[in-house]
Amino acid sequence: MRMLSVVNPQIPRPRLVAVEADPIIHSRAKELEDKKVSPNDRILRECIRVTTDNLENLRDRFRAHLSGLSVPYYLLCGLHCCGDLSVAAINLFISDPNAHSLALIGCCYHKMTAQMFPLSAMLREALTQRCGFSALTSTVALRLACQWSPQQWCRWSHLEVHQHRIRVFVRSVIQVFFGPHSAAPSPKLREIVRINPLNWLTDDLQSANLLSVNQPLPNLTAYWRALQKIDEHCDFEALQCLARTQAAVELWRLLPGILTLQQLMQPLLEALILSDRVWALRESGTPYVTLLRLFDPLLSPRCMALVAER
Repeated sequence: MRMLSVVNPQIPRPRLVAVEADPIIHSRAKELEDKKVSPNDRILRECIRVTTDNLENLRDRFRAHLSGLSVPYYLLCGLHCCGDLSVAAINLFISDPNAHSLALIGCCYHKMTAQMFPLSAMLREALTQRCGFSALTSTVALRLACQWSPQQWCRWSHLEVHQHRIRVFVRSVIQVFFGPHSAAPSPKLREIVRINPLNWLTDDLQSANLLSVNQPLPNLTAYWRALQKIDEHCDFEALQCLARTQAAVELWRLLPGILTLQQLMQPLLEALILSDRVWALRESGTPYVTLLRLFDPLLSPRCMALVAER
């Protein structure tokens, strides 16, 4: 409905095709629409998980909805399209002549499959000649590209920065402990890493020099014990020993620099991903392609829209 209110002043009686991958959400949306006294016949719904392999199916569905229109063009719009969905939307726009315009905000770059980045021949050639693909196409690099924006980092207090340092340290220790070479990887790893270690801290953080590289590693004994209650594979003694190794202590000391480097690298990596999509559309012959910031990055760090028009 929000989409209809935005485009309505420009286009009389616009028709909206809402595409949803989750059948439960799709059914609920239809039920809510059916309960209205005057259902909106301009909202059409399709339940399909869009991938780069089923674009022809989606094009056929769109053509069926557009067949009765005098001008069968449409605007392809996506807000925070996750992972490969953004790439699928771009490919659909390129391949379907009825797709007149594109407005797309992506997210979750780390969920893209390896062959989906880079999209453009320009970036592929540049990486091949200079540094190769592995560094920029790794999950670590793509995950970094979709973290907090510099505007959000700058608003953190000293205490929040220190708390983030603790979270990153804890997650690193847990990921090493339950890594691919672990004898008993935990099926509850996702649940475990979400437990807030700050709830078990006894250190007085208010009076400490929290940004100091030499800030001591906090006592996390109570936290490791709490994890053991969640999953039997969380060996308290082993976790405690791992967190006290020289390598772990060195990681703790390095984290302020690593987190600062993250803040510097995040906007550069995201800009490279977005620019690659602009270049791919230009290489396809699309006459107008640009990037447009749609809203405040403090509300959402993924605020840049890829806009294209034939």
